[in-house]
Amino acid sequence: VYKDSSLQKTAEALANDYEDITGKSIAVVKGESKTGDITLALTKDKSLGLQDEGYLMDIDDSINIKAETTTGAYWATRTILQSIKQSGNVPCGTTRDYPLYKVRSFILDVGRKTFTMDYLKQIVKQMSWYKMNDFQVHLNDNLIPIESLADPMTGYSAFRLESDVKKGGNNGLNQQDLTSTDLFYTKKEFKDFIKDSRDYGVDIVPEIDTPAHSLALTKVRPDLRHGTNGRENDHLALRDKYDESLEFVQSIFDEYMTTSDPIFDEQTTVHVGADEYNADKEAYRRFSDDMLKYVQNSGRTARIWGSLTQCSGKTPVRSKDVQMNLWNFGYANMDQMYEQGYDLINCNDAQYYIVPNAGYYYDYLNSNILYNQAINSISGVTIPAGDEQMLGGAIAVWNDMTDYLENGISEYDVYDRLQNAIPLFGAKLWGKDDKTLSQANNLRVTLGDAPGTNFGYETIKMKTLLLIMI
Repeated sequence: VYKDSSLQKTAEALANDYEDITGKSIAVVKGESKTGDITLALTKDKSLGLQDEGYLMDIDDSINIKAETTTGAYWATRTILQSIKQSGNVPCGTTRDYPLYKVRSFILDVGRKTFTMDYLKQIVKQMSWYKMNDFQVHLNDNLIPIESLADPMTGYSAFRLESDVKKGGNNGLNQQDLTSTDLFYTKKEFKDFIKDSRDYGVDIVPEIDTPAHSLALTKVRPDLRHGTNGRENDHLALRDKYDESLEFVQSIFDEYMTTSDPIFDEQTTVHVGADEYNADKEAYRRFSDDMLKYVQNSGRTARIWGSLTQCSGKTPVRSKDVQMNLWNFGYANMDQMYEQGYDLINCNDAQYYIVPNAGYYYDYLNSNILYNQAINSISGVTIPAGDEQMLGGAIAVWNDMTDYLENGISEYDVYDRLQNAIPLFGAKLWGKDDKTLSQANNLRVTLGDAPGTNFGYETIKMKTLLLIMI
């Protein structure tokens, strides 16, 4: 039973997932509740301390859920379903539940490897099952060691969103289409993906990475390359052609942000990239500030990669209400970025980076680090627990093994590497109570994959055969 029309999708999701888990159906109605019902209601009572994602659940002969937001109510339904999956029932009592950290994120590099939209949607469900709420989709990238190729401009690159940037456009300056030819997401499906994911409590954070990692862009505008030697080819010419480079990048963002019905709507946190640019520090700082200003002036929240320690300099880069991915202490010292005022997301590469079957970074993340290592500490620097600037953390999958490095990793292989990572990391950032790692691992095995997912694309016949064999 839902009390407010905005809770209808939440109630329907509960009913659908309950049937997926138990094989039994429950009705979804709006109105008054009775004994034995599950009731979803919104409250304006701030004294309950529920805020954006918390919920209050009273359980006796009925289950009554209160939340300030539809997201909070949705998280309550995950708790109910997980309890049913564990024991077949929901214990009586009162639960007041809310997350420790605001951002509980997963970053997926789709720029160097193809992932279908169906796969991305399943990842959203899996994240949601374990109360992770932020999916950063890294939309463009290229082979890293392009200097090893006879012609670096032939290295693999991709820009995964449908774009109006076409060969011959811009008065003939565009030398090829921007959109990937092997796989891309249409504007409509990505816009729907952003909006539909919110029903699962997950925010999609689109990332367009410039001014480095930009071979997909410099193939369109080779005149905007920093140079023609090795990795200069995937760096934009900020030192020599700053205005033209900025205009080109912002014209791409405009396509998704400034239309009457934008792909990245005003609720979307937009990531401006700005990772590992090594050509000109002051030009990089100017570019970063201009891109952050561009996003913030649109009314959206801006996110950026941490590089301001490595690219230290005199040019100011705005920090107020800017979210920063802290990926490497040498590139962005945690204490410096905190003092400068950035809102911090710990995705430190030494702990939280997967590069599948590459022989460097992790192939599978360490379960003890995922579950037990404090997210508010990096390299001996600790931000006080509960500080508003410490937003949370992220795990990441980078698909560096592309082009001549291709190693055959599939979508399923990536899912396999997330089986321990999403549940354990999600538990740490939401709040893991006093469960040991061993207990948490046993629980994640019991809870398994989210209802409505099928990462192995198994048919009913296949599943039946597996059951018979077991």
